Amino acid sequence: MVEGVVRSIDNDRIHVLFDLGDDITEQVYERRQFLDGKSPNERDRLTVFVHMTRRPLELPEKHEDSSEHTENEQSPRRRAAIRGPHKF
Repeated sequence: MVEGVVRSIDNDRIHVLFDLGDDITEQVYERRQFLDGKSPNERDRLTVFVHMTRRPLELPEKHEDSSEHTENEQSPRRRAAIRGPHKF
């Protein structure tokens, strides 16, 4: 859970500042991302929840002719971008 404050509203774009403890970041949302026309006003506080699921790690196939790998290619960690429509 992360809490933020609506900094400004610019047409259909809503600018929200989030205090992450050691960093402050701004996220821009579009008005259509809020359900039922319940878009916030300036200085409103918002809470954002991130829901994650666990699934098996999909490793790329190894090529037999490629014997050298970088540290990142061998690392079991991965980063995934959030894609698709996001509704709040």
